[in-house]
Amino acid sequence: MRLASNAGVLYNDKIYFCANNSNALFYYDLKSLKVFFVGLFEKESVKEILYEEAILVNNEIWFVPNQAENICCYNLILDDFLYIDLSDHLYNYDQIFNYATVYNDKIFFVPTGVSTEALVEINIKTKEKIVYPKVLERGIDNCIGGFLDNSVFYFIMSNGCIGYELELNTQNCIRSDTYIKDGYGYNNMTESLTDAWISPFQCSTLLKIDKKSGLVEQLELGEGGFFNITVENTKVFLLKGGSSGGVLTLDLSNNFKSFHKCSVFNTTNFYSLNEVFSEKGDLFFISSDGYIFKLDMEGDIIERYEIVIERDELDKLYVRYDNKMFNEININILKEGTPFGDLKWFVSKI
Repeated sequence: MRLASNAGVLYNDKIYFCANNSNALFYYDLKSLKVFFVGLFEKESVKEILYEEAILVNNEIWFVPNQAENICCYNLILDDFLYIDLSDHLYNYDQIFNYATVYNDKIFFVPTGVSTEALVEINIKTKEKIVYPKVLERGIDNCIGGFLDNSVFYFIMSNGCIGYELELNTQNCIRSDTYIKDGYGYNNMTESLTDAWISPFQCSTLLKIDKKSGLVEQLELGEGGFFNITVENTKVFLLKGGSSGGVLTLDLSNNFKSFHKCSVFNTTNFYSLNEVFSEKGDLFFISSDGYIFKLDMEGDIIERYEIVIERDELDKLYVRYDNKMFNEININILKEGTPFGDLKWFVSKI
């Protein structure tokens, strides 16, 4: 069975990712084209999607919880997992955060409005946590991300507008005059230095919000259904899955006059890896059905890699962990079969 992930980063020619339907961290080596086991998220049980996103900051990977009970920071140099507990302000463990953003020496974890309504700030150096007062209305507001300008945090809602503004120093929150709690046209965003970019899902209009002025520019794409968006240099990449899946590339250098769509390929979904650009300018995306795609800066596919864990790596898991843990991280990975045989070997081990 191929491994899939929502959360991963590229570091030293290795893509580190938390595998869905497990509580294990792996990396895919782009040189050997093999998957290697790193370790368990030992404070987490197996969930469908433990982490929604991952962010590389220096030598640390910060994992953004979707169904996890803790924010996790993995130190690549020390091979060490650090956990920051969230139980003091969560209603449940589902769709906790959709997005996180780095500003100076802090990471801000943006609530969805499902499991938590509060913005969480983590100091990257000290690991100190600040939970701000509740902003969202649980079960009513649907937040997809946000950004910080000076000391004000702006919450982006699923209808594409700024919903709330939180002044971090005074902790005073105001509702935006333009916010109407209606509509679900957007589901993802990314940031450049000056702008926030909102990708259309149930609509066809790309939004760009100037982070200083708040001015909104709209670009009609003629299609929607995009699962993710990323920006690099003068290019915007929008990703779409399904039978009409592909990458739509927009060139910012000529006012969006240049559109490029790569050849259609069939995949169920796409999730963008953070820090996806290599030194050679290549772009990597991971799909929810267990493939890594390598693209050039035009958005055309160069390579496709299958993420399959081999038997010797599973052997290491059994040696390193007791039966309960081994069972826990592998029952979902193995239940649909493996590239090296049936479940008889697995059952004989536990």
